[in-house]
Amino acid sequence: MPLHRYIITFLLLSLLVSCSQYQEEQKVPDKSAAPEPVWHPPFPPGRIILHWEYPSELTKEDLKEQIKTREPVIPYWVTSRKAPSEITSGKIKAPKLLHRKKQYLMSISLPLTDPHSFLSIQFDNDVFLSMDYYYTNGIQFQYIHPALQRSRILSIAIPYRKKSLNYFGIRLVQNMYTPTRLDIEQVLVGDRPFASYLYLGFFKTTYDKENKLKLHSGLDIGLLGPTSLGGLIQTTIHSTEPTGWANQIGNDILLSYHASIEKGILEKELLTWNIAAGAIGGTLYDNAYISTLLMAGKQEPYFNGYGLQCGSNRQINKLQYVLIAGLKTTLVGYDATLQGGLFNKNEIYSLSGDEIERFTYSAIAGFQVKYKWFGLTGKIHYISSEFKGGRDHKWVSIGTTFCL
Repeated sequence: MPLHRYIITFLLLSLLVSCSQYQEEQKVPDKSAAPEPVWHPPFPPGRIILHWEYPSELTKEDLKEQIKTREPVIPYWVTSRKAPSEITSGKIKAPKLLHRKKQYLMSISLPLTDPHSFLSIQFDNDVFLSMDYYYTNGIQFQYIHPALQRSRILSIAIPYRKKSLNYFGIRLVQNMYTPTRLDIEQVLVGDRPFASYLYLGFFKTTYDKENKLKLHSGLDIGLLGPTSLGGLIQTTIHSTEPTGWANQIGNDILLSYHASIEKGILEKELLTWNIAAGAIGGTLYDNAYISTLLMAGKQEPYFNGYGLQCGSNRQINKLQYVLIAGLKTTLVGYDATLQGGLFNKNEIYSLSGDEIERFTYSAIAGFQVKYKWFGLTGKIHYISSEFKGGRDHKWVSIGTTFCL
C-alpha cells in the first residue's frame, strides 16, 4: 500500500476516536445515581413555629437565585416575637400559604410568651382572725415581664414544647413564724421556734388550654434567720414587743427548686375543677403534695392564662367573679422553719425530725374578682398541726394583680 494511504487511514481513525470522546463528555449524568445537592436555609433565630416543605423539583435558576439572595424557597417563618397579631391572639390556627402554585399548611405548635407585663402584691396575716402565732405574717411582690424569658436562671424551668402560653417572672417573698407567746424571752420548749426567711424567686408558668394543663416551676434564692429582717420588722410594727426573736432559727442559706403540674378535670361555663401535684426541694423545704381546686362563677377559661385585659388586642369578659375552694395534702420531709437550716447547726432552739408531723392537711376558701386589667383575691387558709403537740392554724391572704 502506498505511504500516503497509510497516512490518510491514520488521520481518519484519530478523528473518529476524538468524536467518540467528545460525545461521551456531552452525555447528561444520571441524576438518580448522583443527585445534585439542594441548599436548605438555616433555621431562623428564636422559636420556629412554622413547618415547611420544599418543591420536589428545583431548576438551576431556582438554586442560583437562592444562593444569590440567601433566601429559602418558602421565605416565611414566624417566631414568638414576630408573630402576626392574628396568630398570637389565636384567631387563626392554620393559615394557608401559597407559593408557586402550591399550598403549604402552617401549624403553630411551639410555645408563645405573653407580651404583656403584670404586677402582683399579696399580704398574709392571721390578725384578721384574732390570732398571732405560727405563720403570722407574709408579704409577696411578683413581677411578670416577657423579657425575663431570656434569663439564664430560668433555663432550668420545666420545658414544654407544645402549643402553650408562657409567663416569666420574679418575686420577692418574706415570711415570719412565731410560737404562741411573743413576749417571753426564754425558750418555749415544745412550741414552734421563731423563724423568718427572705428570698428572691425566679419562675415560669405555662398554660396549655387545649390539653387543660398548667405547669409551674422556679428557683428561690435567699436567706433564713436574722438576716432576713423578720424579727426587726415585726418588732417595729407590733404593739406588744416580741422579745422572743432573740431565740429565732439562725442564719443560713436558702436555695430551693419547686415544680408543679395542674390538670383540668371539669371545665364548664360556670364551674371549673382541677387537680394538682407538686414538690419542692432544697435547704428550706423538702416536701410533696397533691391538691384539688374548685371554682364556681363567671370567668375566662382557667387555662387560657391570667385572664386580664391588657391592651386592645385581647378582648375578654370585662367583669369576672368566682368563688374558690380547695383541699391539699402534704408529705413533709424537712422544714427549716421548724428544724433549722441545713448548714448552721448552732441553733438556740429547734425541733427534731421525730417531732415533725409528716402529713399535714390544708384547705382554702375565698373569692376572686377581675375587672378589665385589675384583679382582687381574698382567701382564708387553714392548716393542721405541723408538729406534735401543736395546734392547727388559720390566716387570711389578700392579693391584687394588674397589668402594667
